[in-house]
Amino acid sequence: MTVLLVYHEKQLRQLYHDLLKTQDAEITYAEDIASALLELINHDINLILLDGSYKPAEISRFLNIIHHKPDWQSLPIILTNYHHSIAELGDIAHDCNLHHFSLITHSPDQLLQLIAKLTINSS
Repeated sequence: MTVLLVYHEKQLRQLYHDLLKTQDAEITYAEDIASALLELINHDINLILLDGSYKPAEISRFLNIIHHKPDWQSLPIILTNYHHSIAELGDIAHDCNLHHFSLITHSPDQLLQLIAKLTINSS
């Protein structure tokens, strides 16, 4: 399984990296949305972990691009640390394979369970 981590904060990137390495995941990184798109083009990604601290408009644009690219439409996306209403992302949030997750209200084990469920269902 190859996971794309889209995080600009090094501490969060390292936290998720360490957690995913316990599952033998291959990990690729992007610090911003534009870099994330390049990673999607250049790697066979199975799951995206997307930092919710980007502006809602940036996240919506990213989701819209993914939704309209046939090769990426079924990619599971876990949006973490998103402190706004999912409604702010508009209809695209419902059209994508988007899942909201917060380590504030959930444990790392629950994140790993969600990842396992999503990657099994997308295989």
